[in-house]
Amino acid sequence: MKKTYHLGATAAFGLEGVVANELKRMGFDAKGFHGGATFDGTLEDAFRANLWLRAADRVLLYFGRFKAVTFDSLLSRSKCCRGKSCCRAMRRSMSPALARAPS
Repeated sequence: MKKTYHLGATAAFGLEGVVANELKRMGFDAKGFHGGATFDGTLEDAFRANLWLRAADRVLLYFGRFKAVTFDSLLSRSKCCRGKSCCRAMRRSMSPALARAPS
């Protein structure tokens, strides 16, 4: 079983619903939010979404979530997110099979 990640697709103002609908048509359980849409999927799903989403600006992989009220707390908390195993998995999972069109 492949590991799933929390992913996001950013969008311009007013296109959040369009991006969420595109993701739903691709088979994801997407939820729109101010600035884009979120969904869960594998790294291959992230690559596929990046290739086939038309209204999204980019696809993001969320490493973690935390509250940071100062720049110092942001810096110290973000250091623990660096070098996670998903970075190595991303390099291994790139495949020409991702270029096929979504059904």
